[in-house]
Amino acid sequence: YLTMPINQQYMIDRYLQPLLKEKFGPSTNSGIIVWLRDWTKDKMIAFSDPSAEYDRSNIQVTQRFPDFFDDWILSVALIKTPSTVWDASLIKNMVVLVLTVLLLLGALVFMFITAQQERLLAERQAGFLANVTHELKTPLAVMQAAGENLADGRVKDKERLKSYGTHIFNESIRLRKMIEKLLDVARADAHSSLIEPKPVLLNELLEGYLADHRPYIENRGFTLETSIARQLPVTMIDTGSFETILGNLIENAIKYSGDKKYIHTSLSHQDKHVLLSIEDHGLGIPKKSINHIFEKFYRVEDALTAHTKGHGLGLSIVKYLVEQNGGSIQ
Repeated sequence: YLTMPINQQYMIDRYLQPLLKEKFGPSTNSGIIVWLRDWTKDKMIAFSDPSAEYDRSNIQVTQRFPDFFDDWILSVALIKTPSTVWDASLIKNMVVLVLTVLLLLGALVFMFITAQQERLLAERQAGFLANVTHELKTPLAVMQAAGENLADGRVKDKERLKSYGTHIFNESIRLRKMIEKLLDVARADAHSSLIEPKPVLLNELLEGYLADHRPYIENRGFTLETSIARQLPVTMIDTGSFETILGNLIENAIKYSGDKKYIHTSLSHQDKHVLLSIEDHGLGIPKKSINHIFEKFYRVEDALTAHTKGHGLGLSIVKYLVEQNGGSIQ
């Protein structure tokens, strides 16, 4: 005979109880509750889930221990049937699958929209390049022809000499404006515009600009009206930028006004802000296009713009310069 003492409490605390928790864990995850009972003492020895109450009516499987531990009983309750567990797993997988499909669809939509925008930008750039090439060639051709006639000495009449000189002068100004606009765009793209703000009164700048350009505007058949507040605060702004902004906006008003030749410029102030407004009675802009007018190369497609020279750069330059000087435009 071989006899040995067994420390039951040590075996329960250090082995059986941790083993049940490790193998089965919380019943909410496994769907199984396991109890180890001493039926002779009606005492619970170990359990897999301490939060679950023992209920004899829920017991579905029992197993007695042999030999030394024949007074112990292992009781098992299944709180989730395999089909319930499978259903929960199926629902979880379906949710993950639906989210994955939605993510893929979103990625495809994003790629499609991005590709469309890239295509539109490429088309605008191609149109811009063709436009600029044509517009650069035109003044150069006029200047070359006029210069050739003058150089050959074929023009003797004073009126014709003056006419040729005027042509060369006007075309050179037109060429200079185009080059300046292209340089402005290049500087904006490179974020290298040299902004040198200084304290000025915008009413004086606006009046000076209009005084210089009023003959040109009125010779184009426009009625020019102004509303300028006299008590304006001093504004920090780059004067070159202000003239470029004003020139582009008035140039647009002249090009797209059609038969209603009217321009109204106004300066006012609200609190610490000075408001510059350029108004014309042109054809206007469709609502669907308003959000795009400050984009580079964008032009509203209609009958008027189709016969009006332009590159879709003016308003993008204006927006850039306004923001560089701490303002906003709409």
